[in-house]
Amino acid sequence: MYFKKKVSLVLLMAFILTCTAVPAMAQDQEQVDVYEDGKLVKSVVFVIGVQEYFVNGETPGIKMDATPFIQDGRTFVPIRYLGNAFG
Repeated sequence: MYFKKKVSLVLLMAFILTCTAVPAMAQDQEQVDVYEDGKLVKSVVFVIGVQEYFVNGETPGIKMDATPFIQDGRTFVPIRYLGNAFG
């Protein structure tokens, strides 16, 4: 009986850690995709806390003088660089 409780507790802890880790990883970057006639035209990725952004997965990224951040559950990106990325 003790073994079953211990296994149940370990499984419950693993489930909780999995559920809490996924949203944290999802917030590390914001991706903006542009489609035209159902085809992907351009993809821009902003990484939270990093002073560069990536267009179509190309590296190295393009330098910025500001960093994207999350405040009160909202993601803020430098709009000037988002506009530059899309021309």
